[in-house]
Amino acid sequence: MNIIIIIVIAAGVAFTLYAFMASTTETKEKKRKESSIFDLKQQVISLNVKIQNLEFDNSSQRTEMEKLSSELTAAKEDLNDSRENEGAIKEDLQNMRLAEDNLKSTLDTLRAENESLKDKLMEKENENKRLTDENKDFREKLKISPAQAPSSEMDTVKKNITDAIHNIEKKNIEDSQKNKETKIDKDTGSKDSL
Repeated sequence: MNIIIIIVIAAGVAFTLYAFMASTTETKEKKRKESSIFDLKQQVISLNVKIQNLEFDNSSQRTEMEKLSSELTAAKEDLNDSRENEGAIKEDLQNMRLAEDNLKSTLDTLRAENESLKDKLMEKENENKRLTDENKDFREKLKISPAQAPSSEMDTVKKNITDAIHNIEKKNIEDSQKNKETKIDKDTGSKDSL
């Protein structure tokens, strides 16, 4: 019976050892699995953080792209405005050049007219001088020449001649005055146009 007790004890010890070994193995496996699950959880958390960072970066990049796109659109609009302004400025410059050419042409015409008027004025002044000289000569002749007609007829003739001479002198003075005023108006007009 001792042997049976020893065998039962040995079997109990063996079973206990086996159970202990199995529980130790199971505990190690469980710890290894828990460690592996913990590592996986840490990796999931790390990946979630990376995903959030990437989403934030993606959002930042989208915002930056939208900003750059709006800046590009604004730059294109500015470029188009600049091109339109450049075209308008070129057109204005061309119009100014045409206006300048027209003004030069008008100025040349006015100068030619002014020269012509000066020549006409000189002619009128010369004619006026000639008529004045003739008038003086005629007056002197009237003073010197003896009366050939009766006194009353001679007075009438002298009066008519004197009136005619006064009318001619008056007309010459008026013509001279008009020519001078025309010259002054033309000179003033050409100076104003400059």
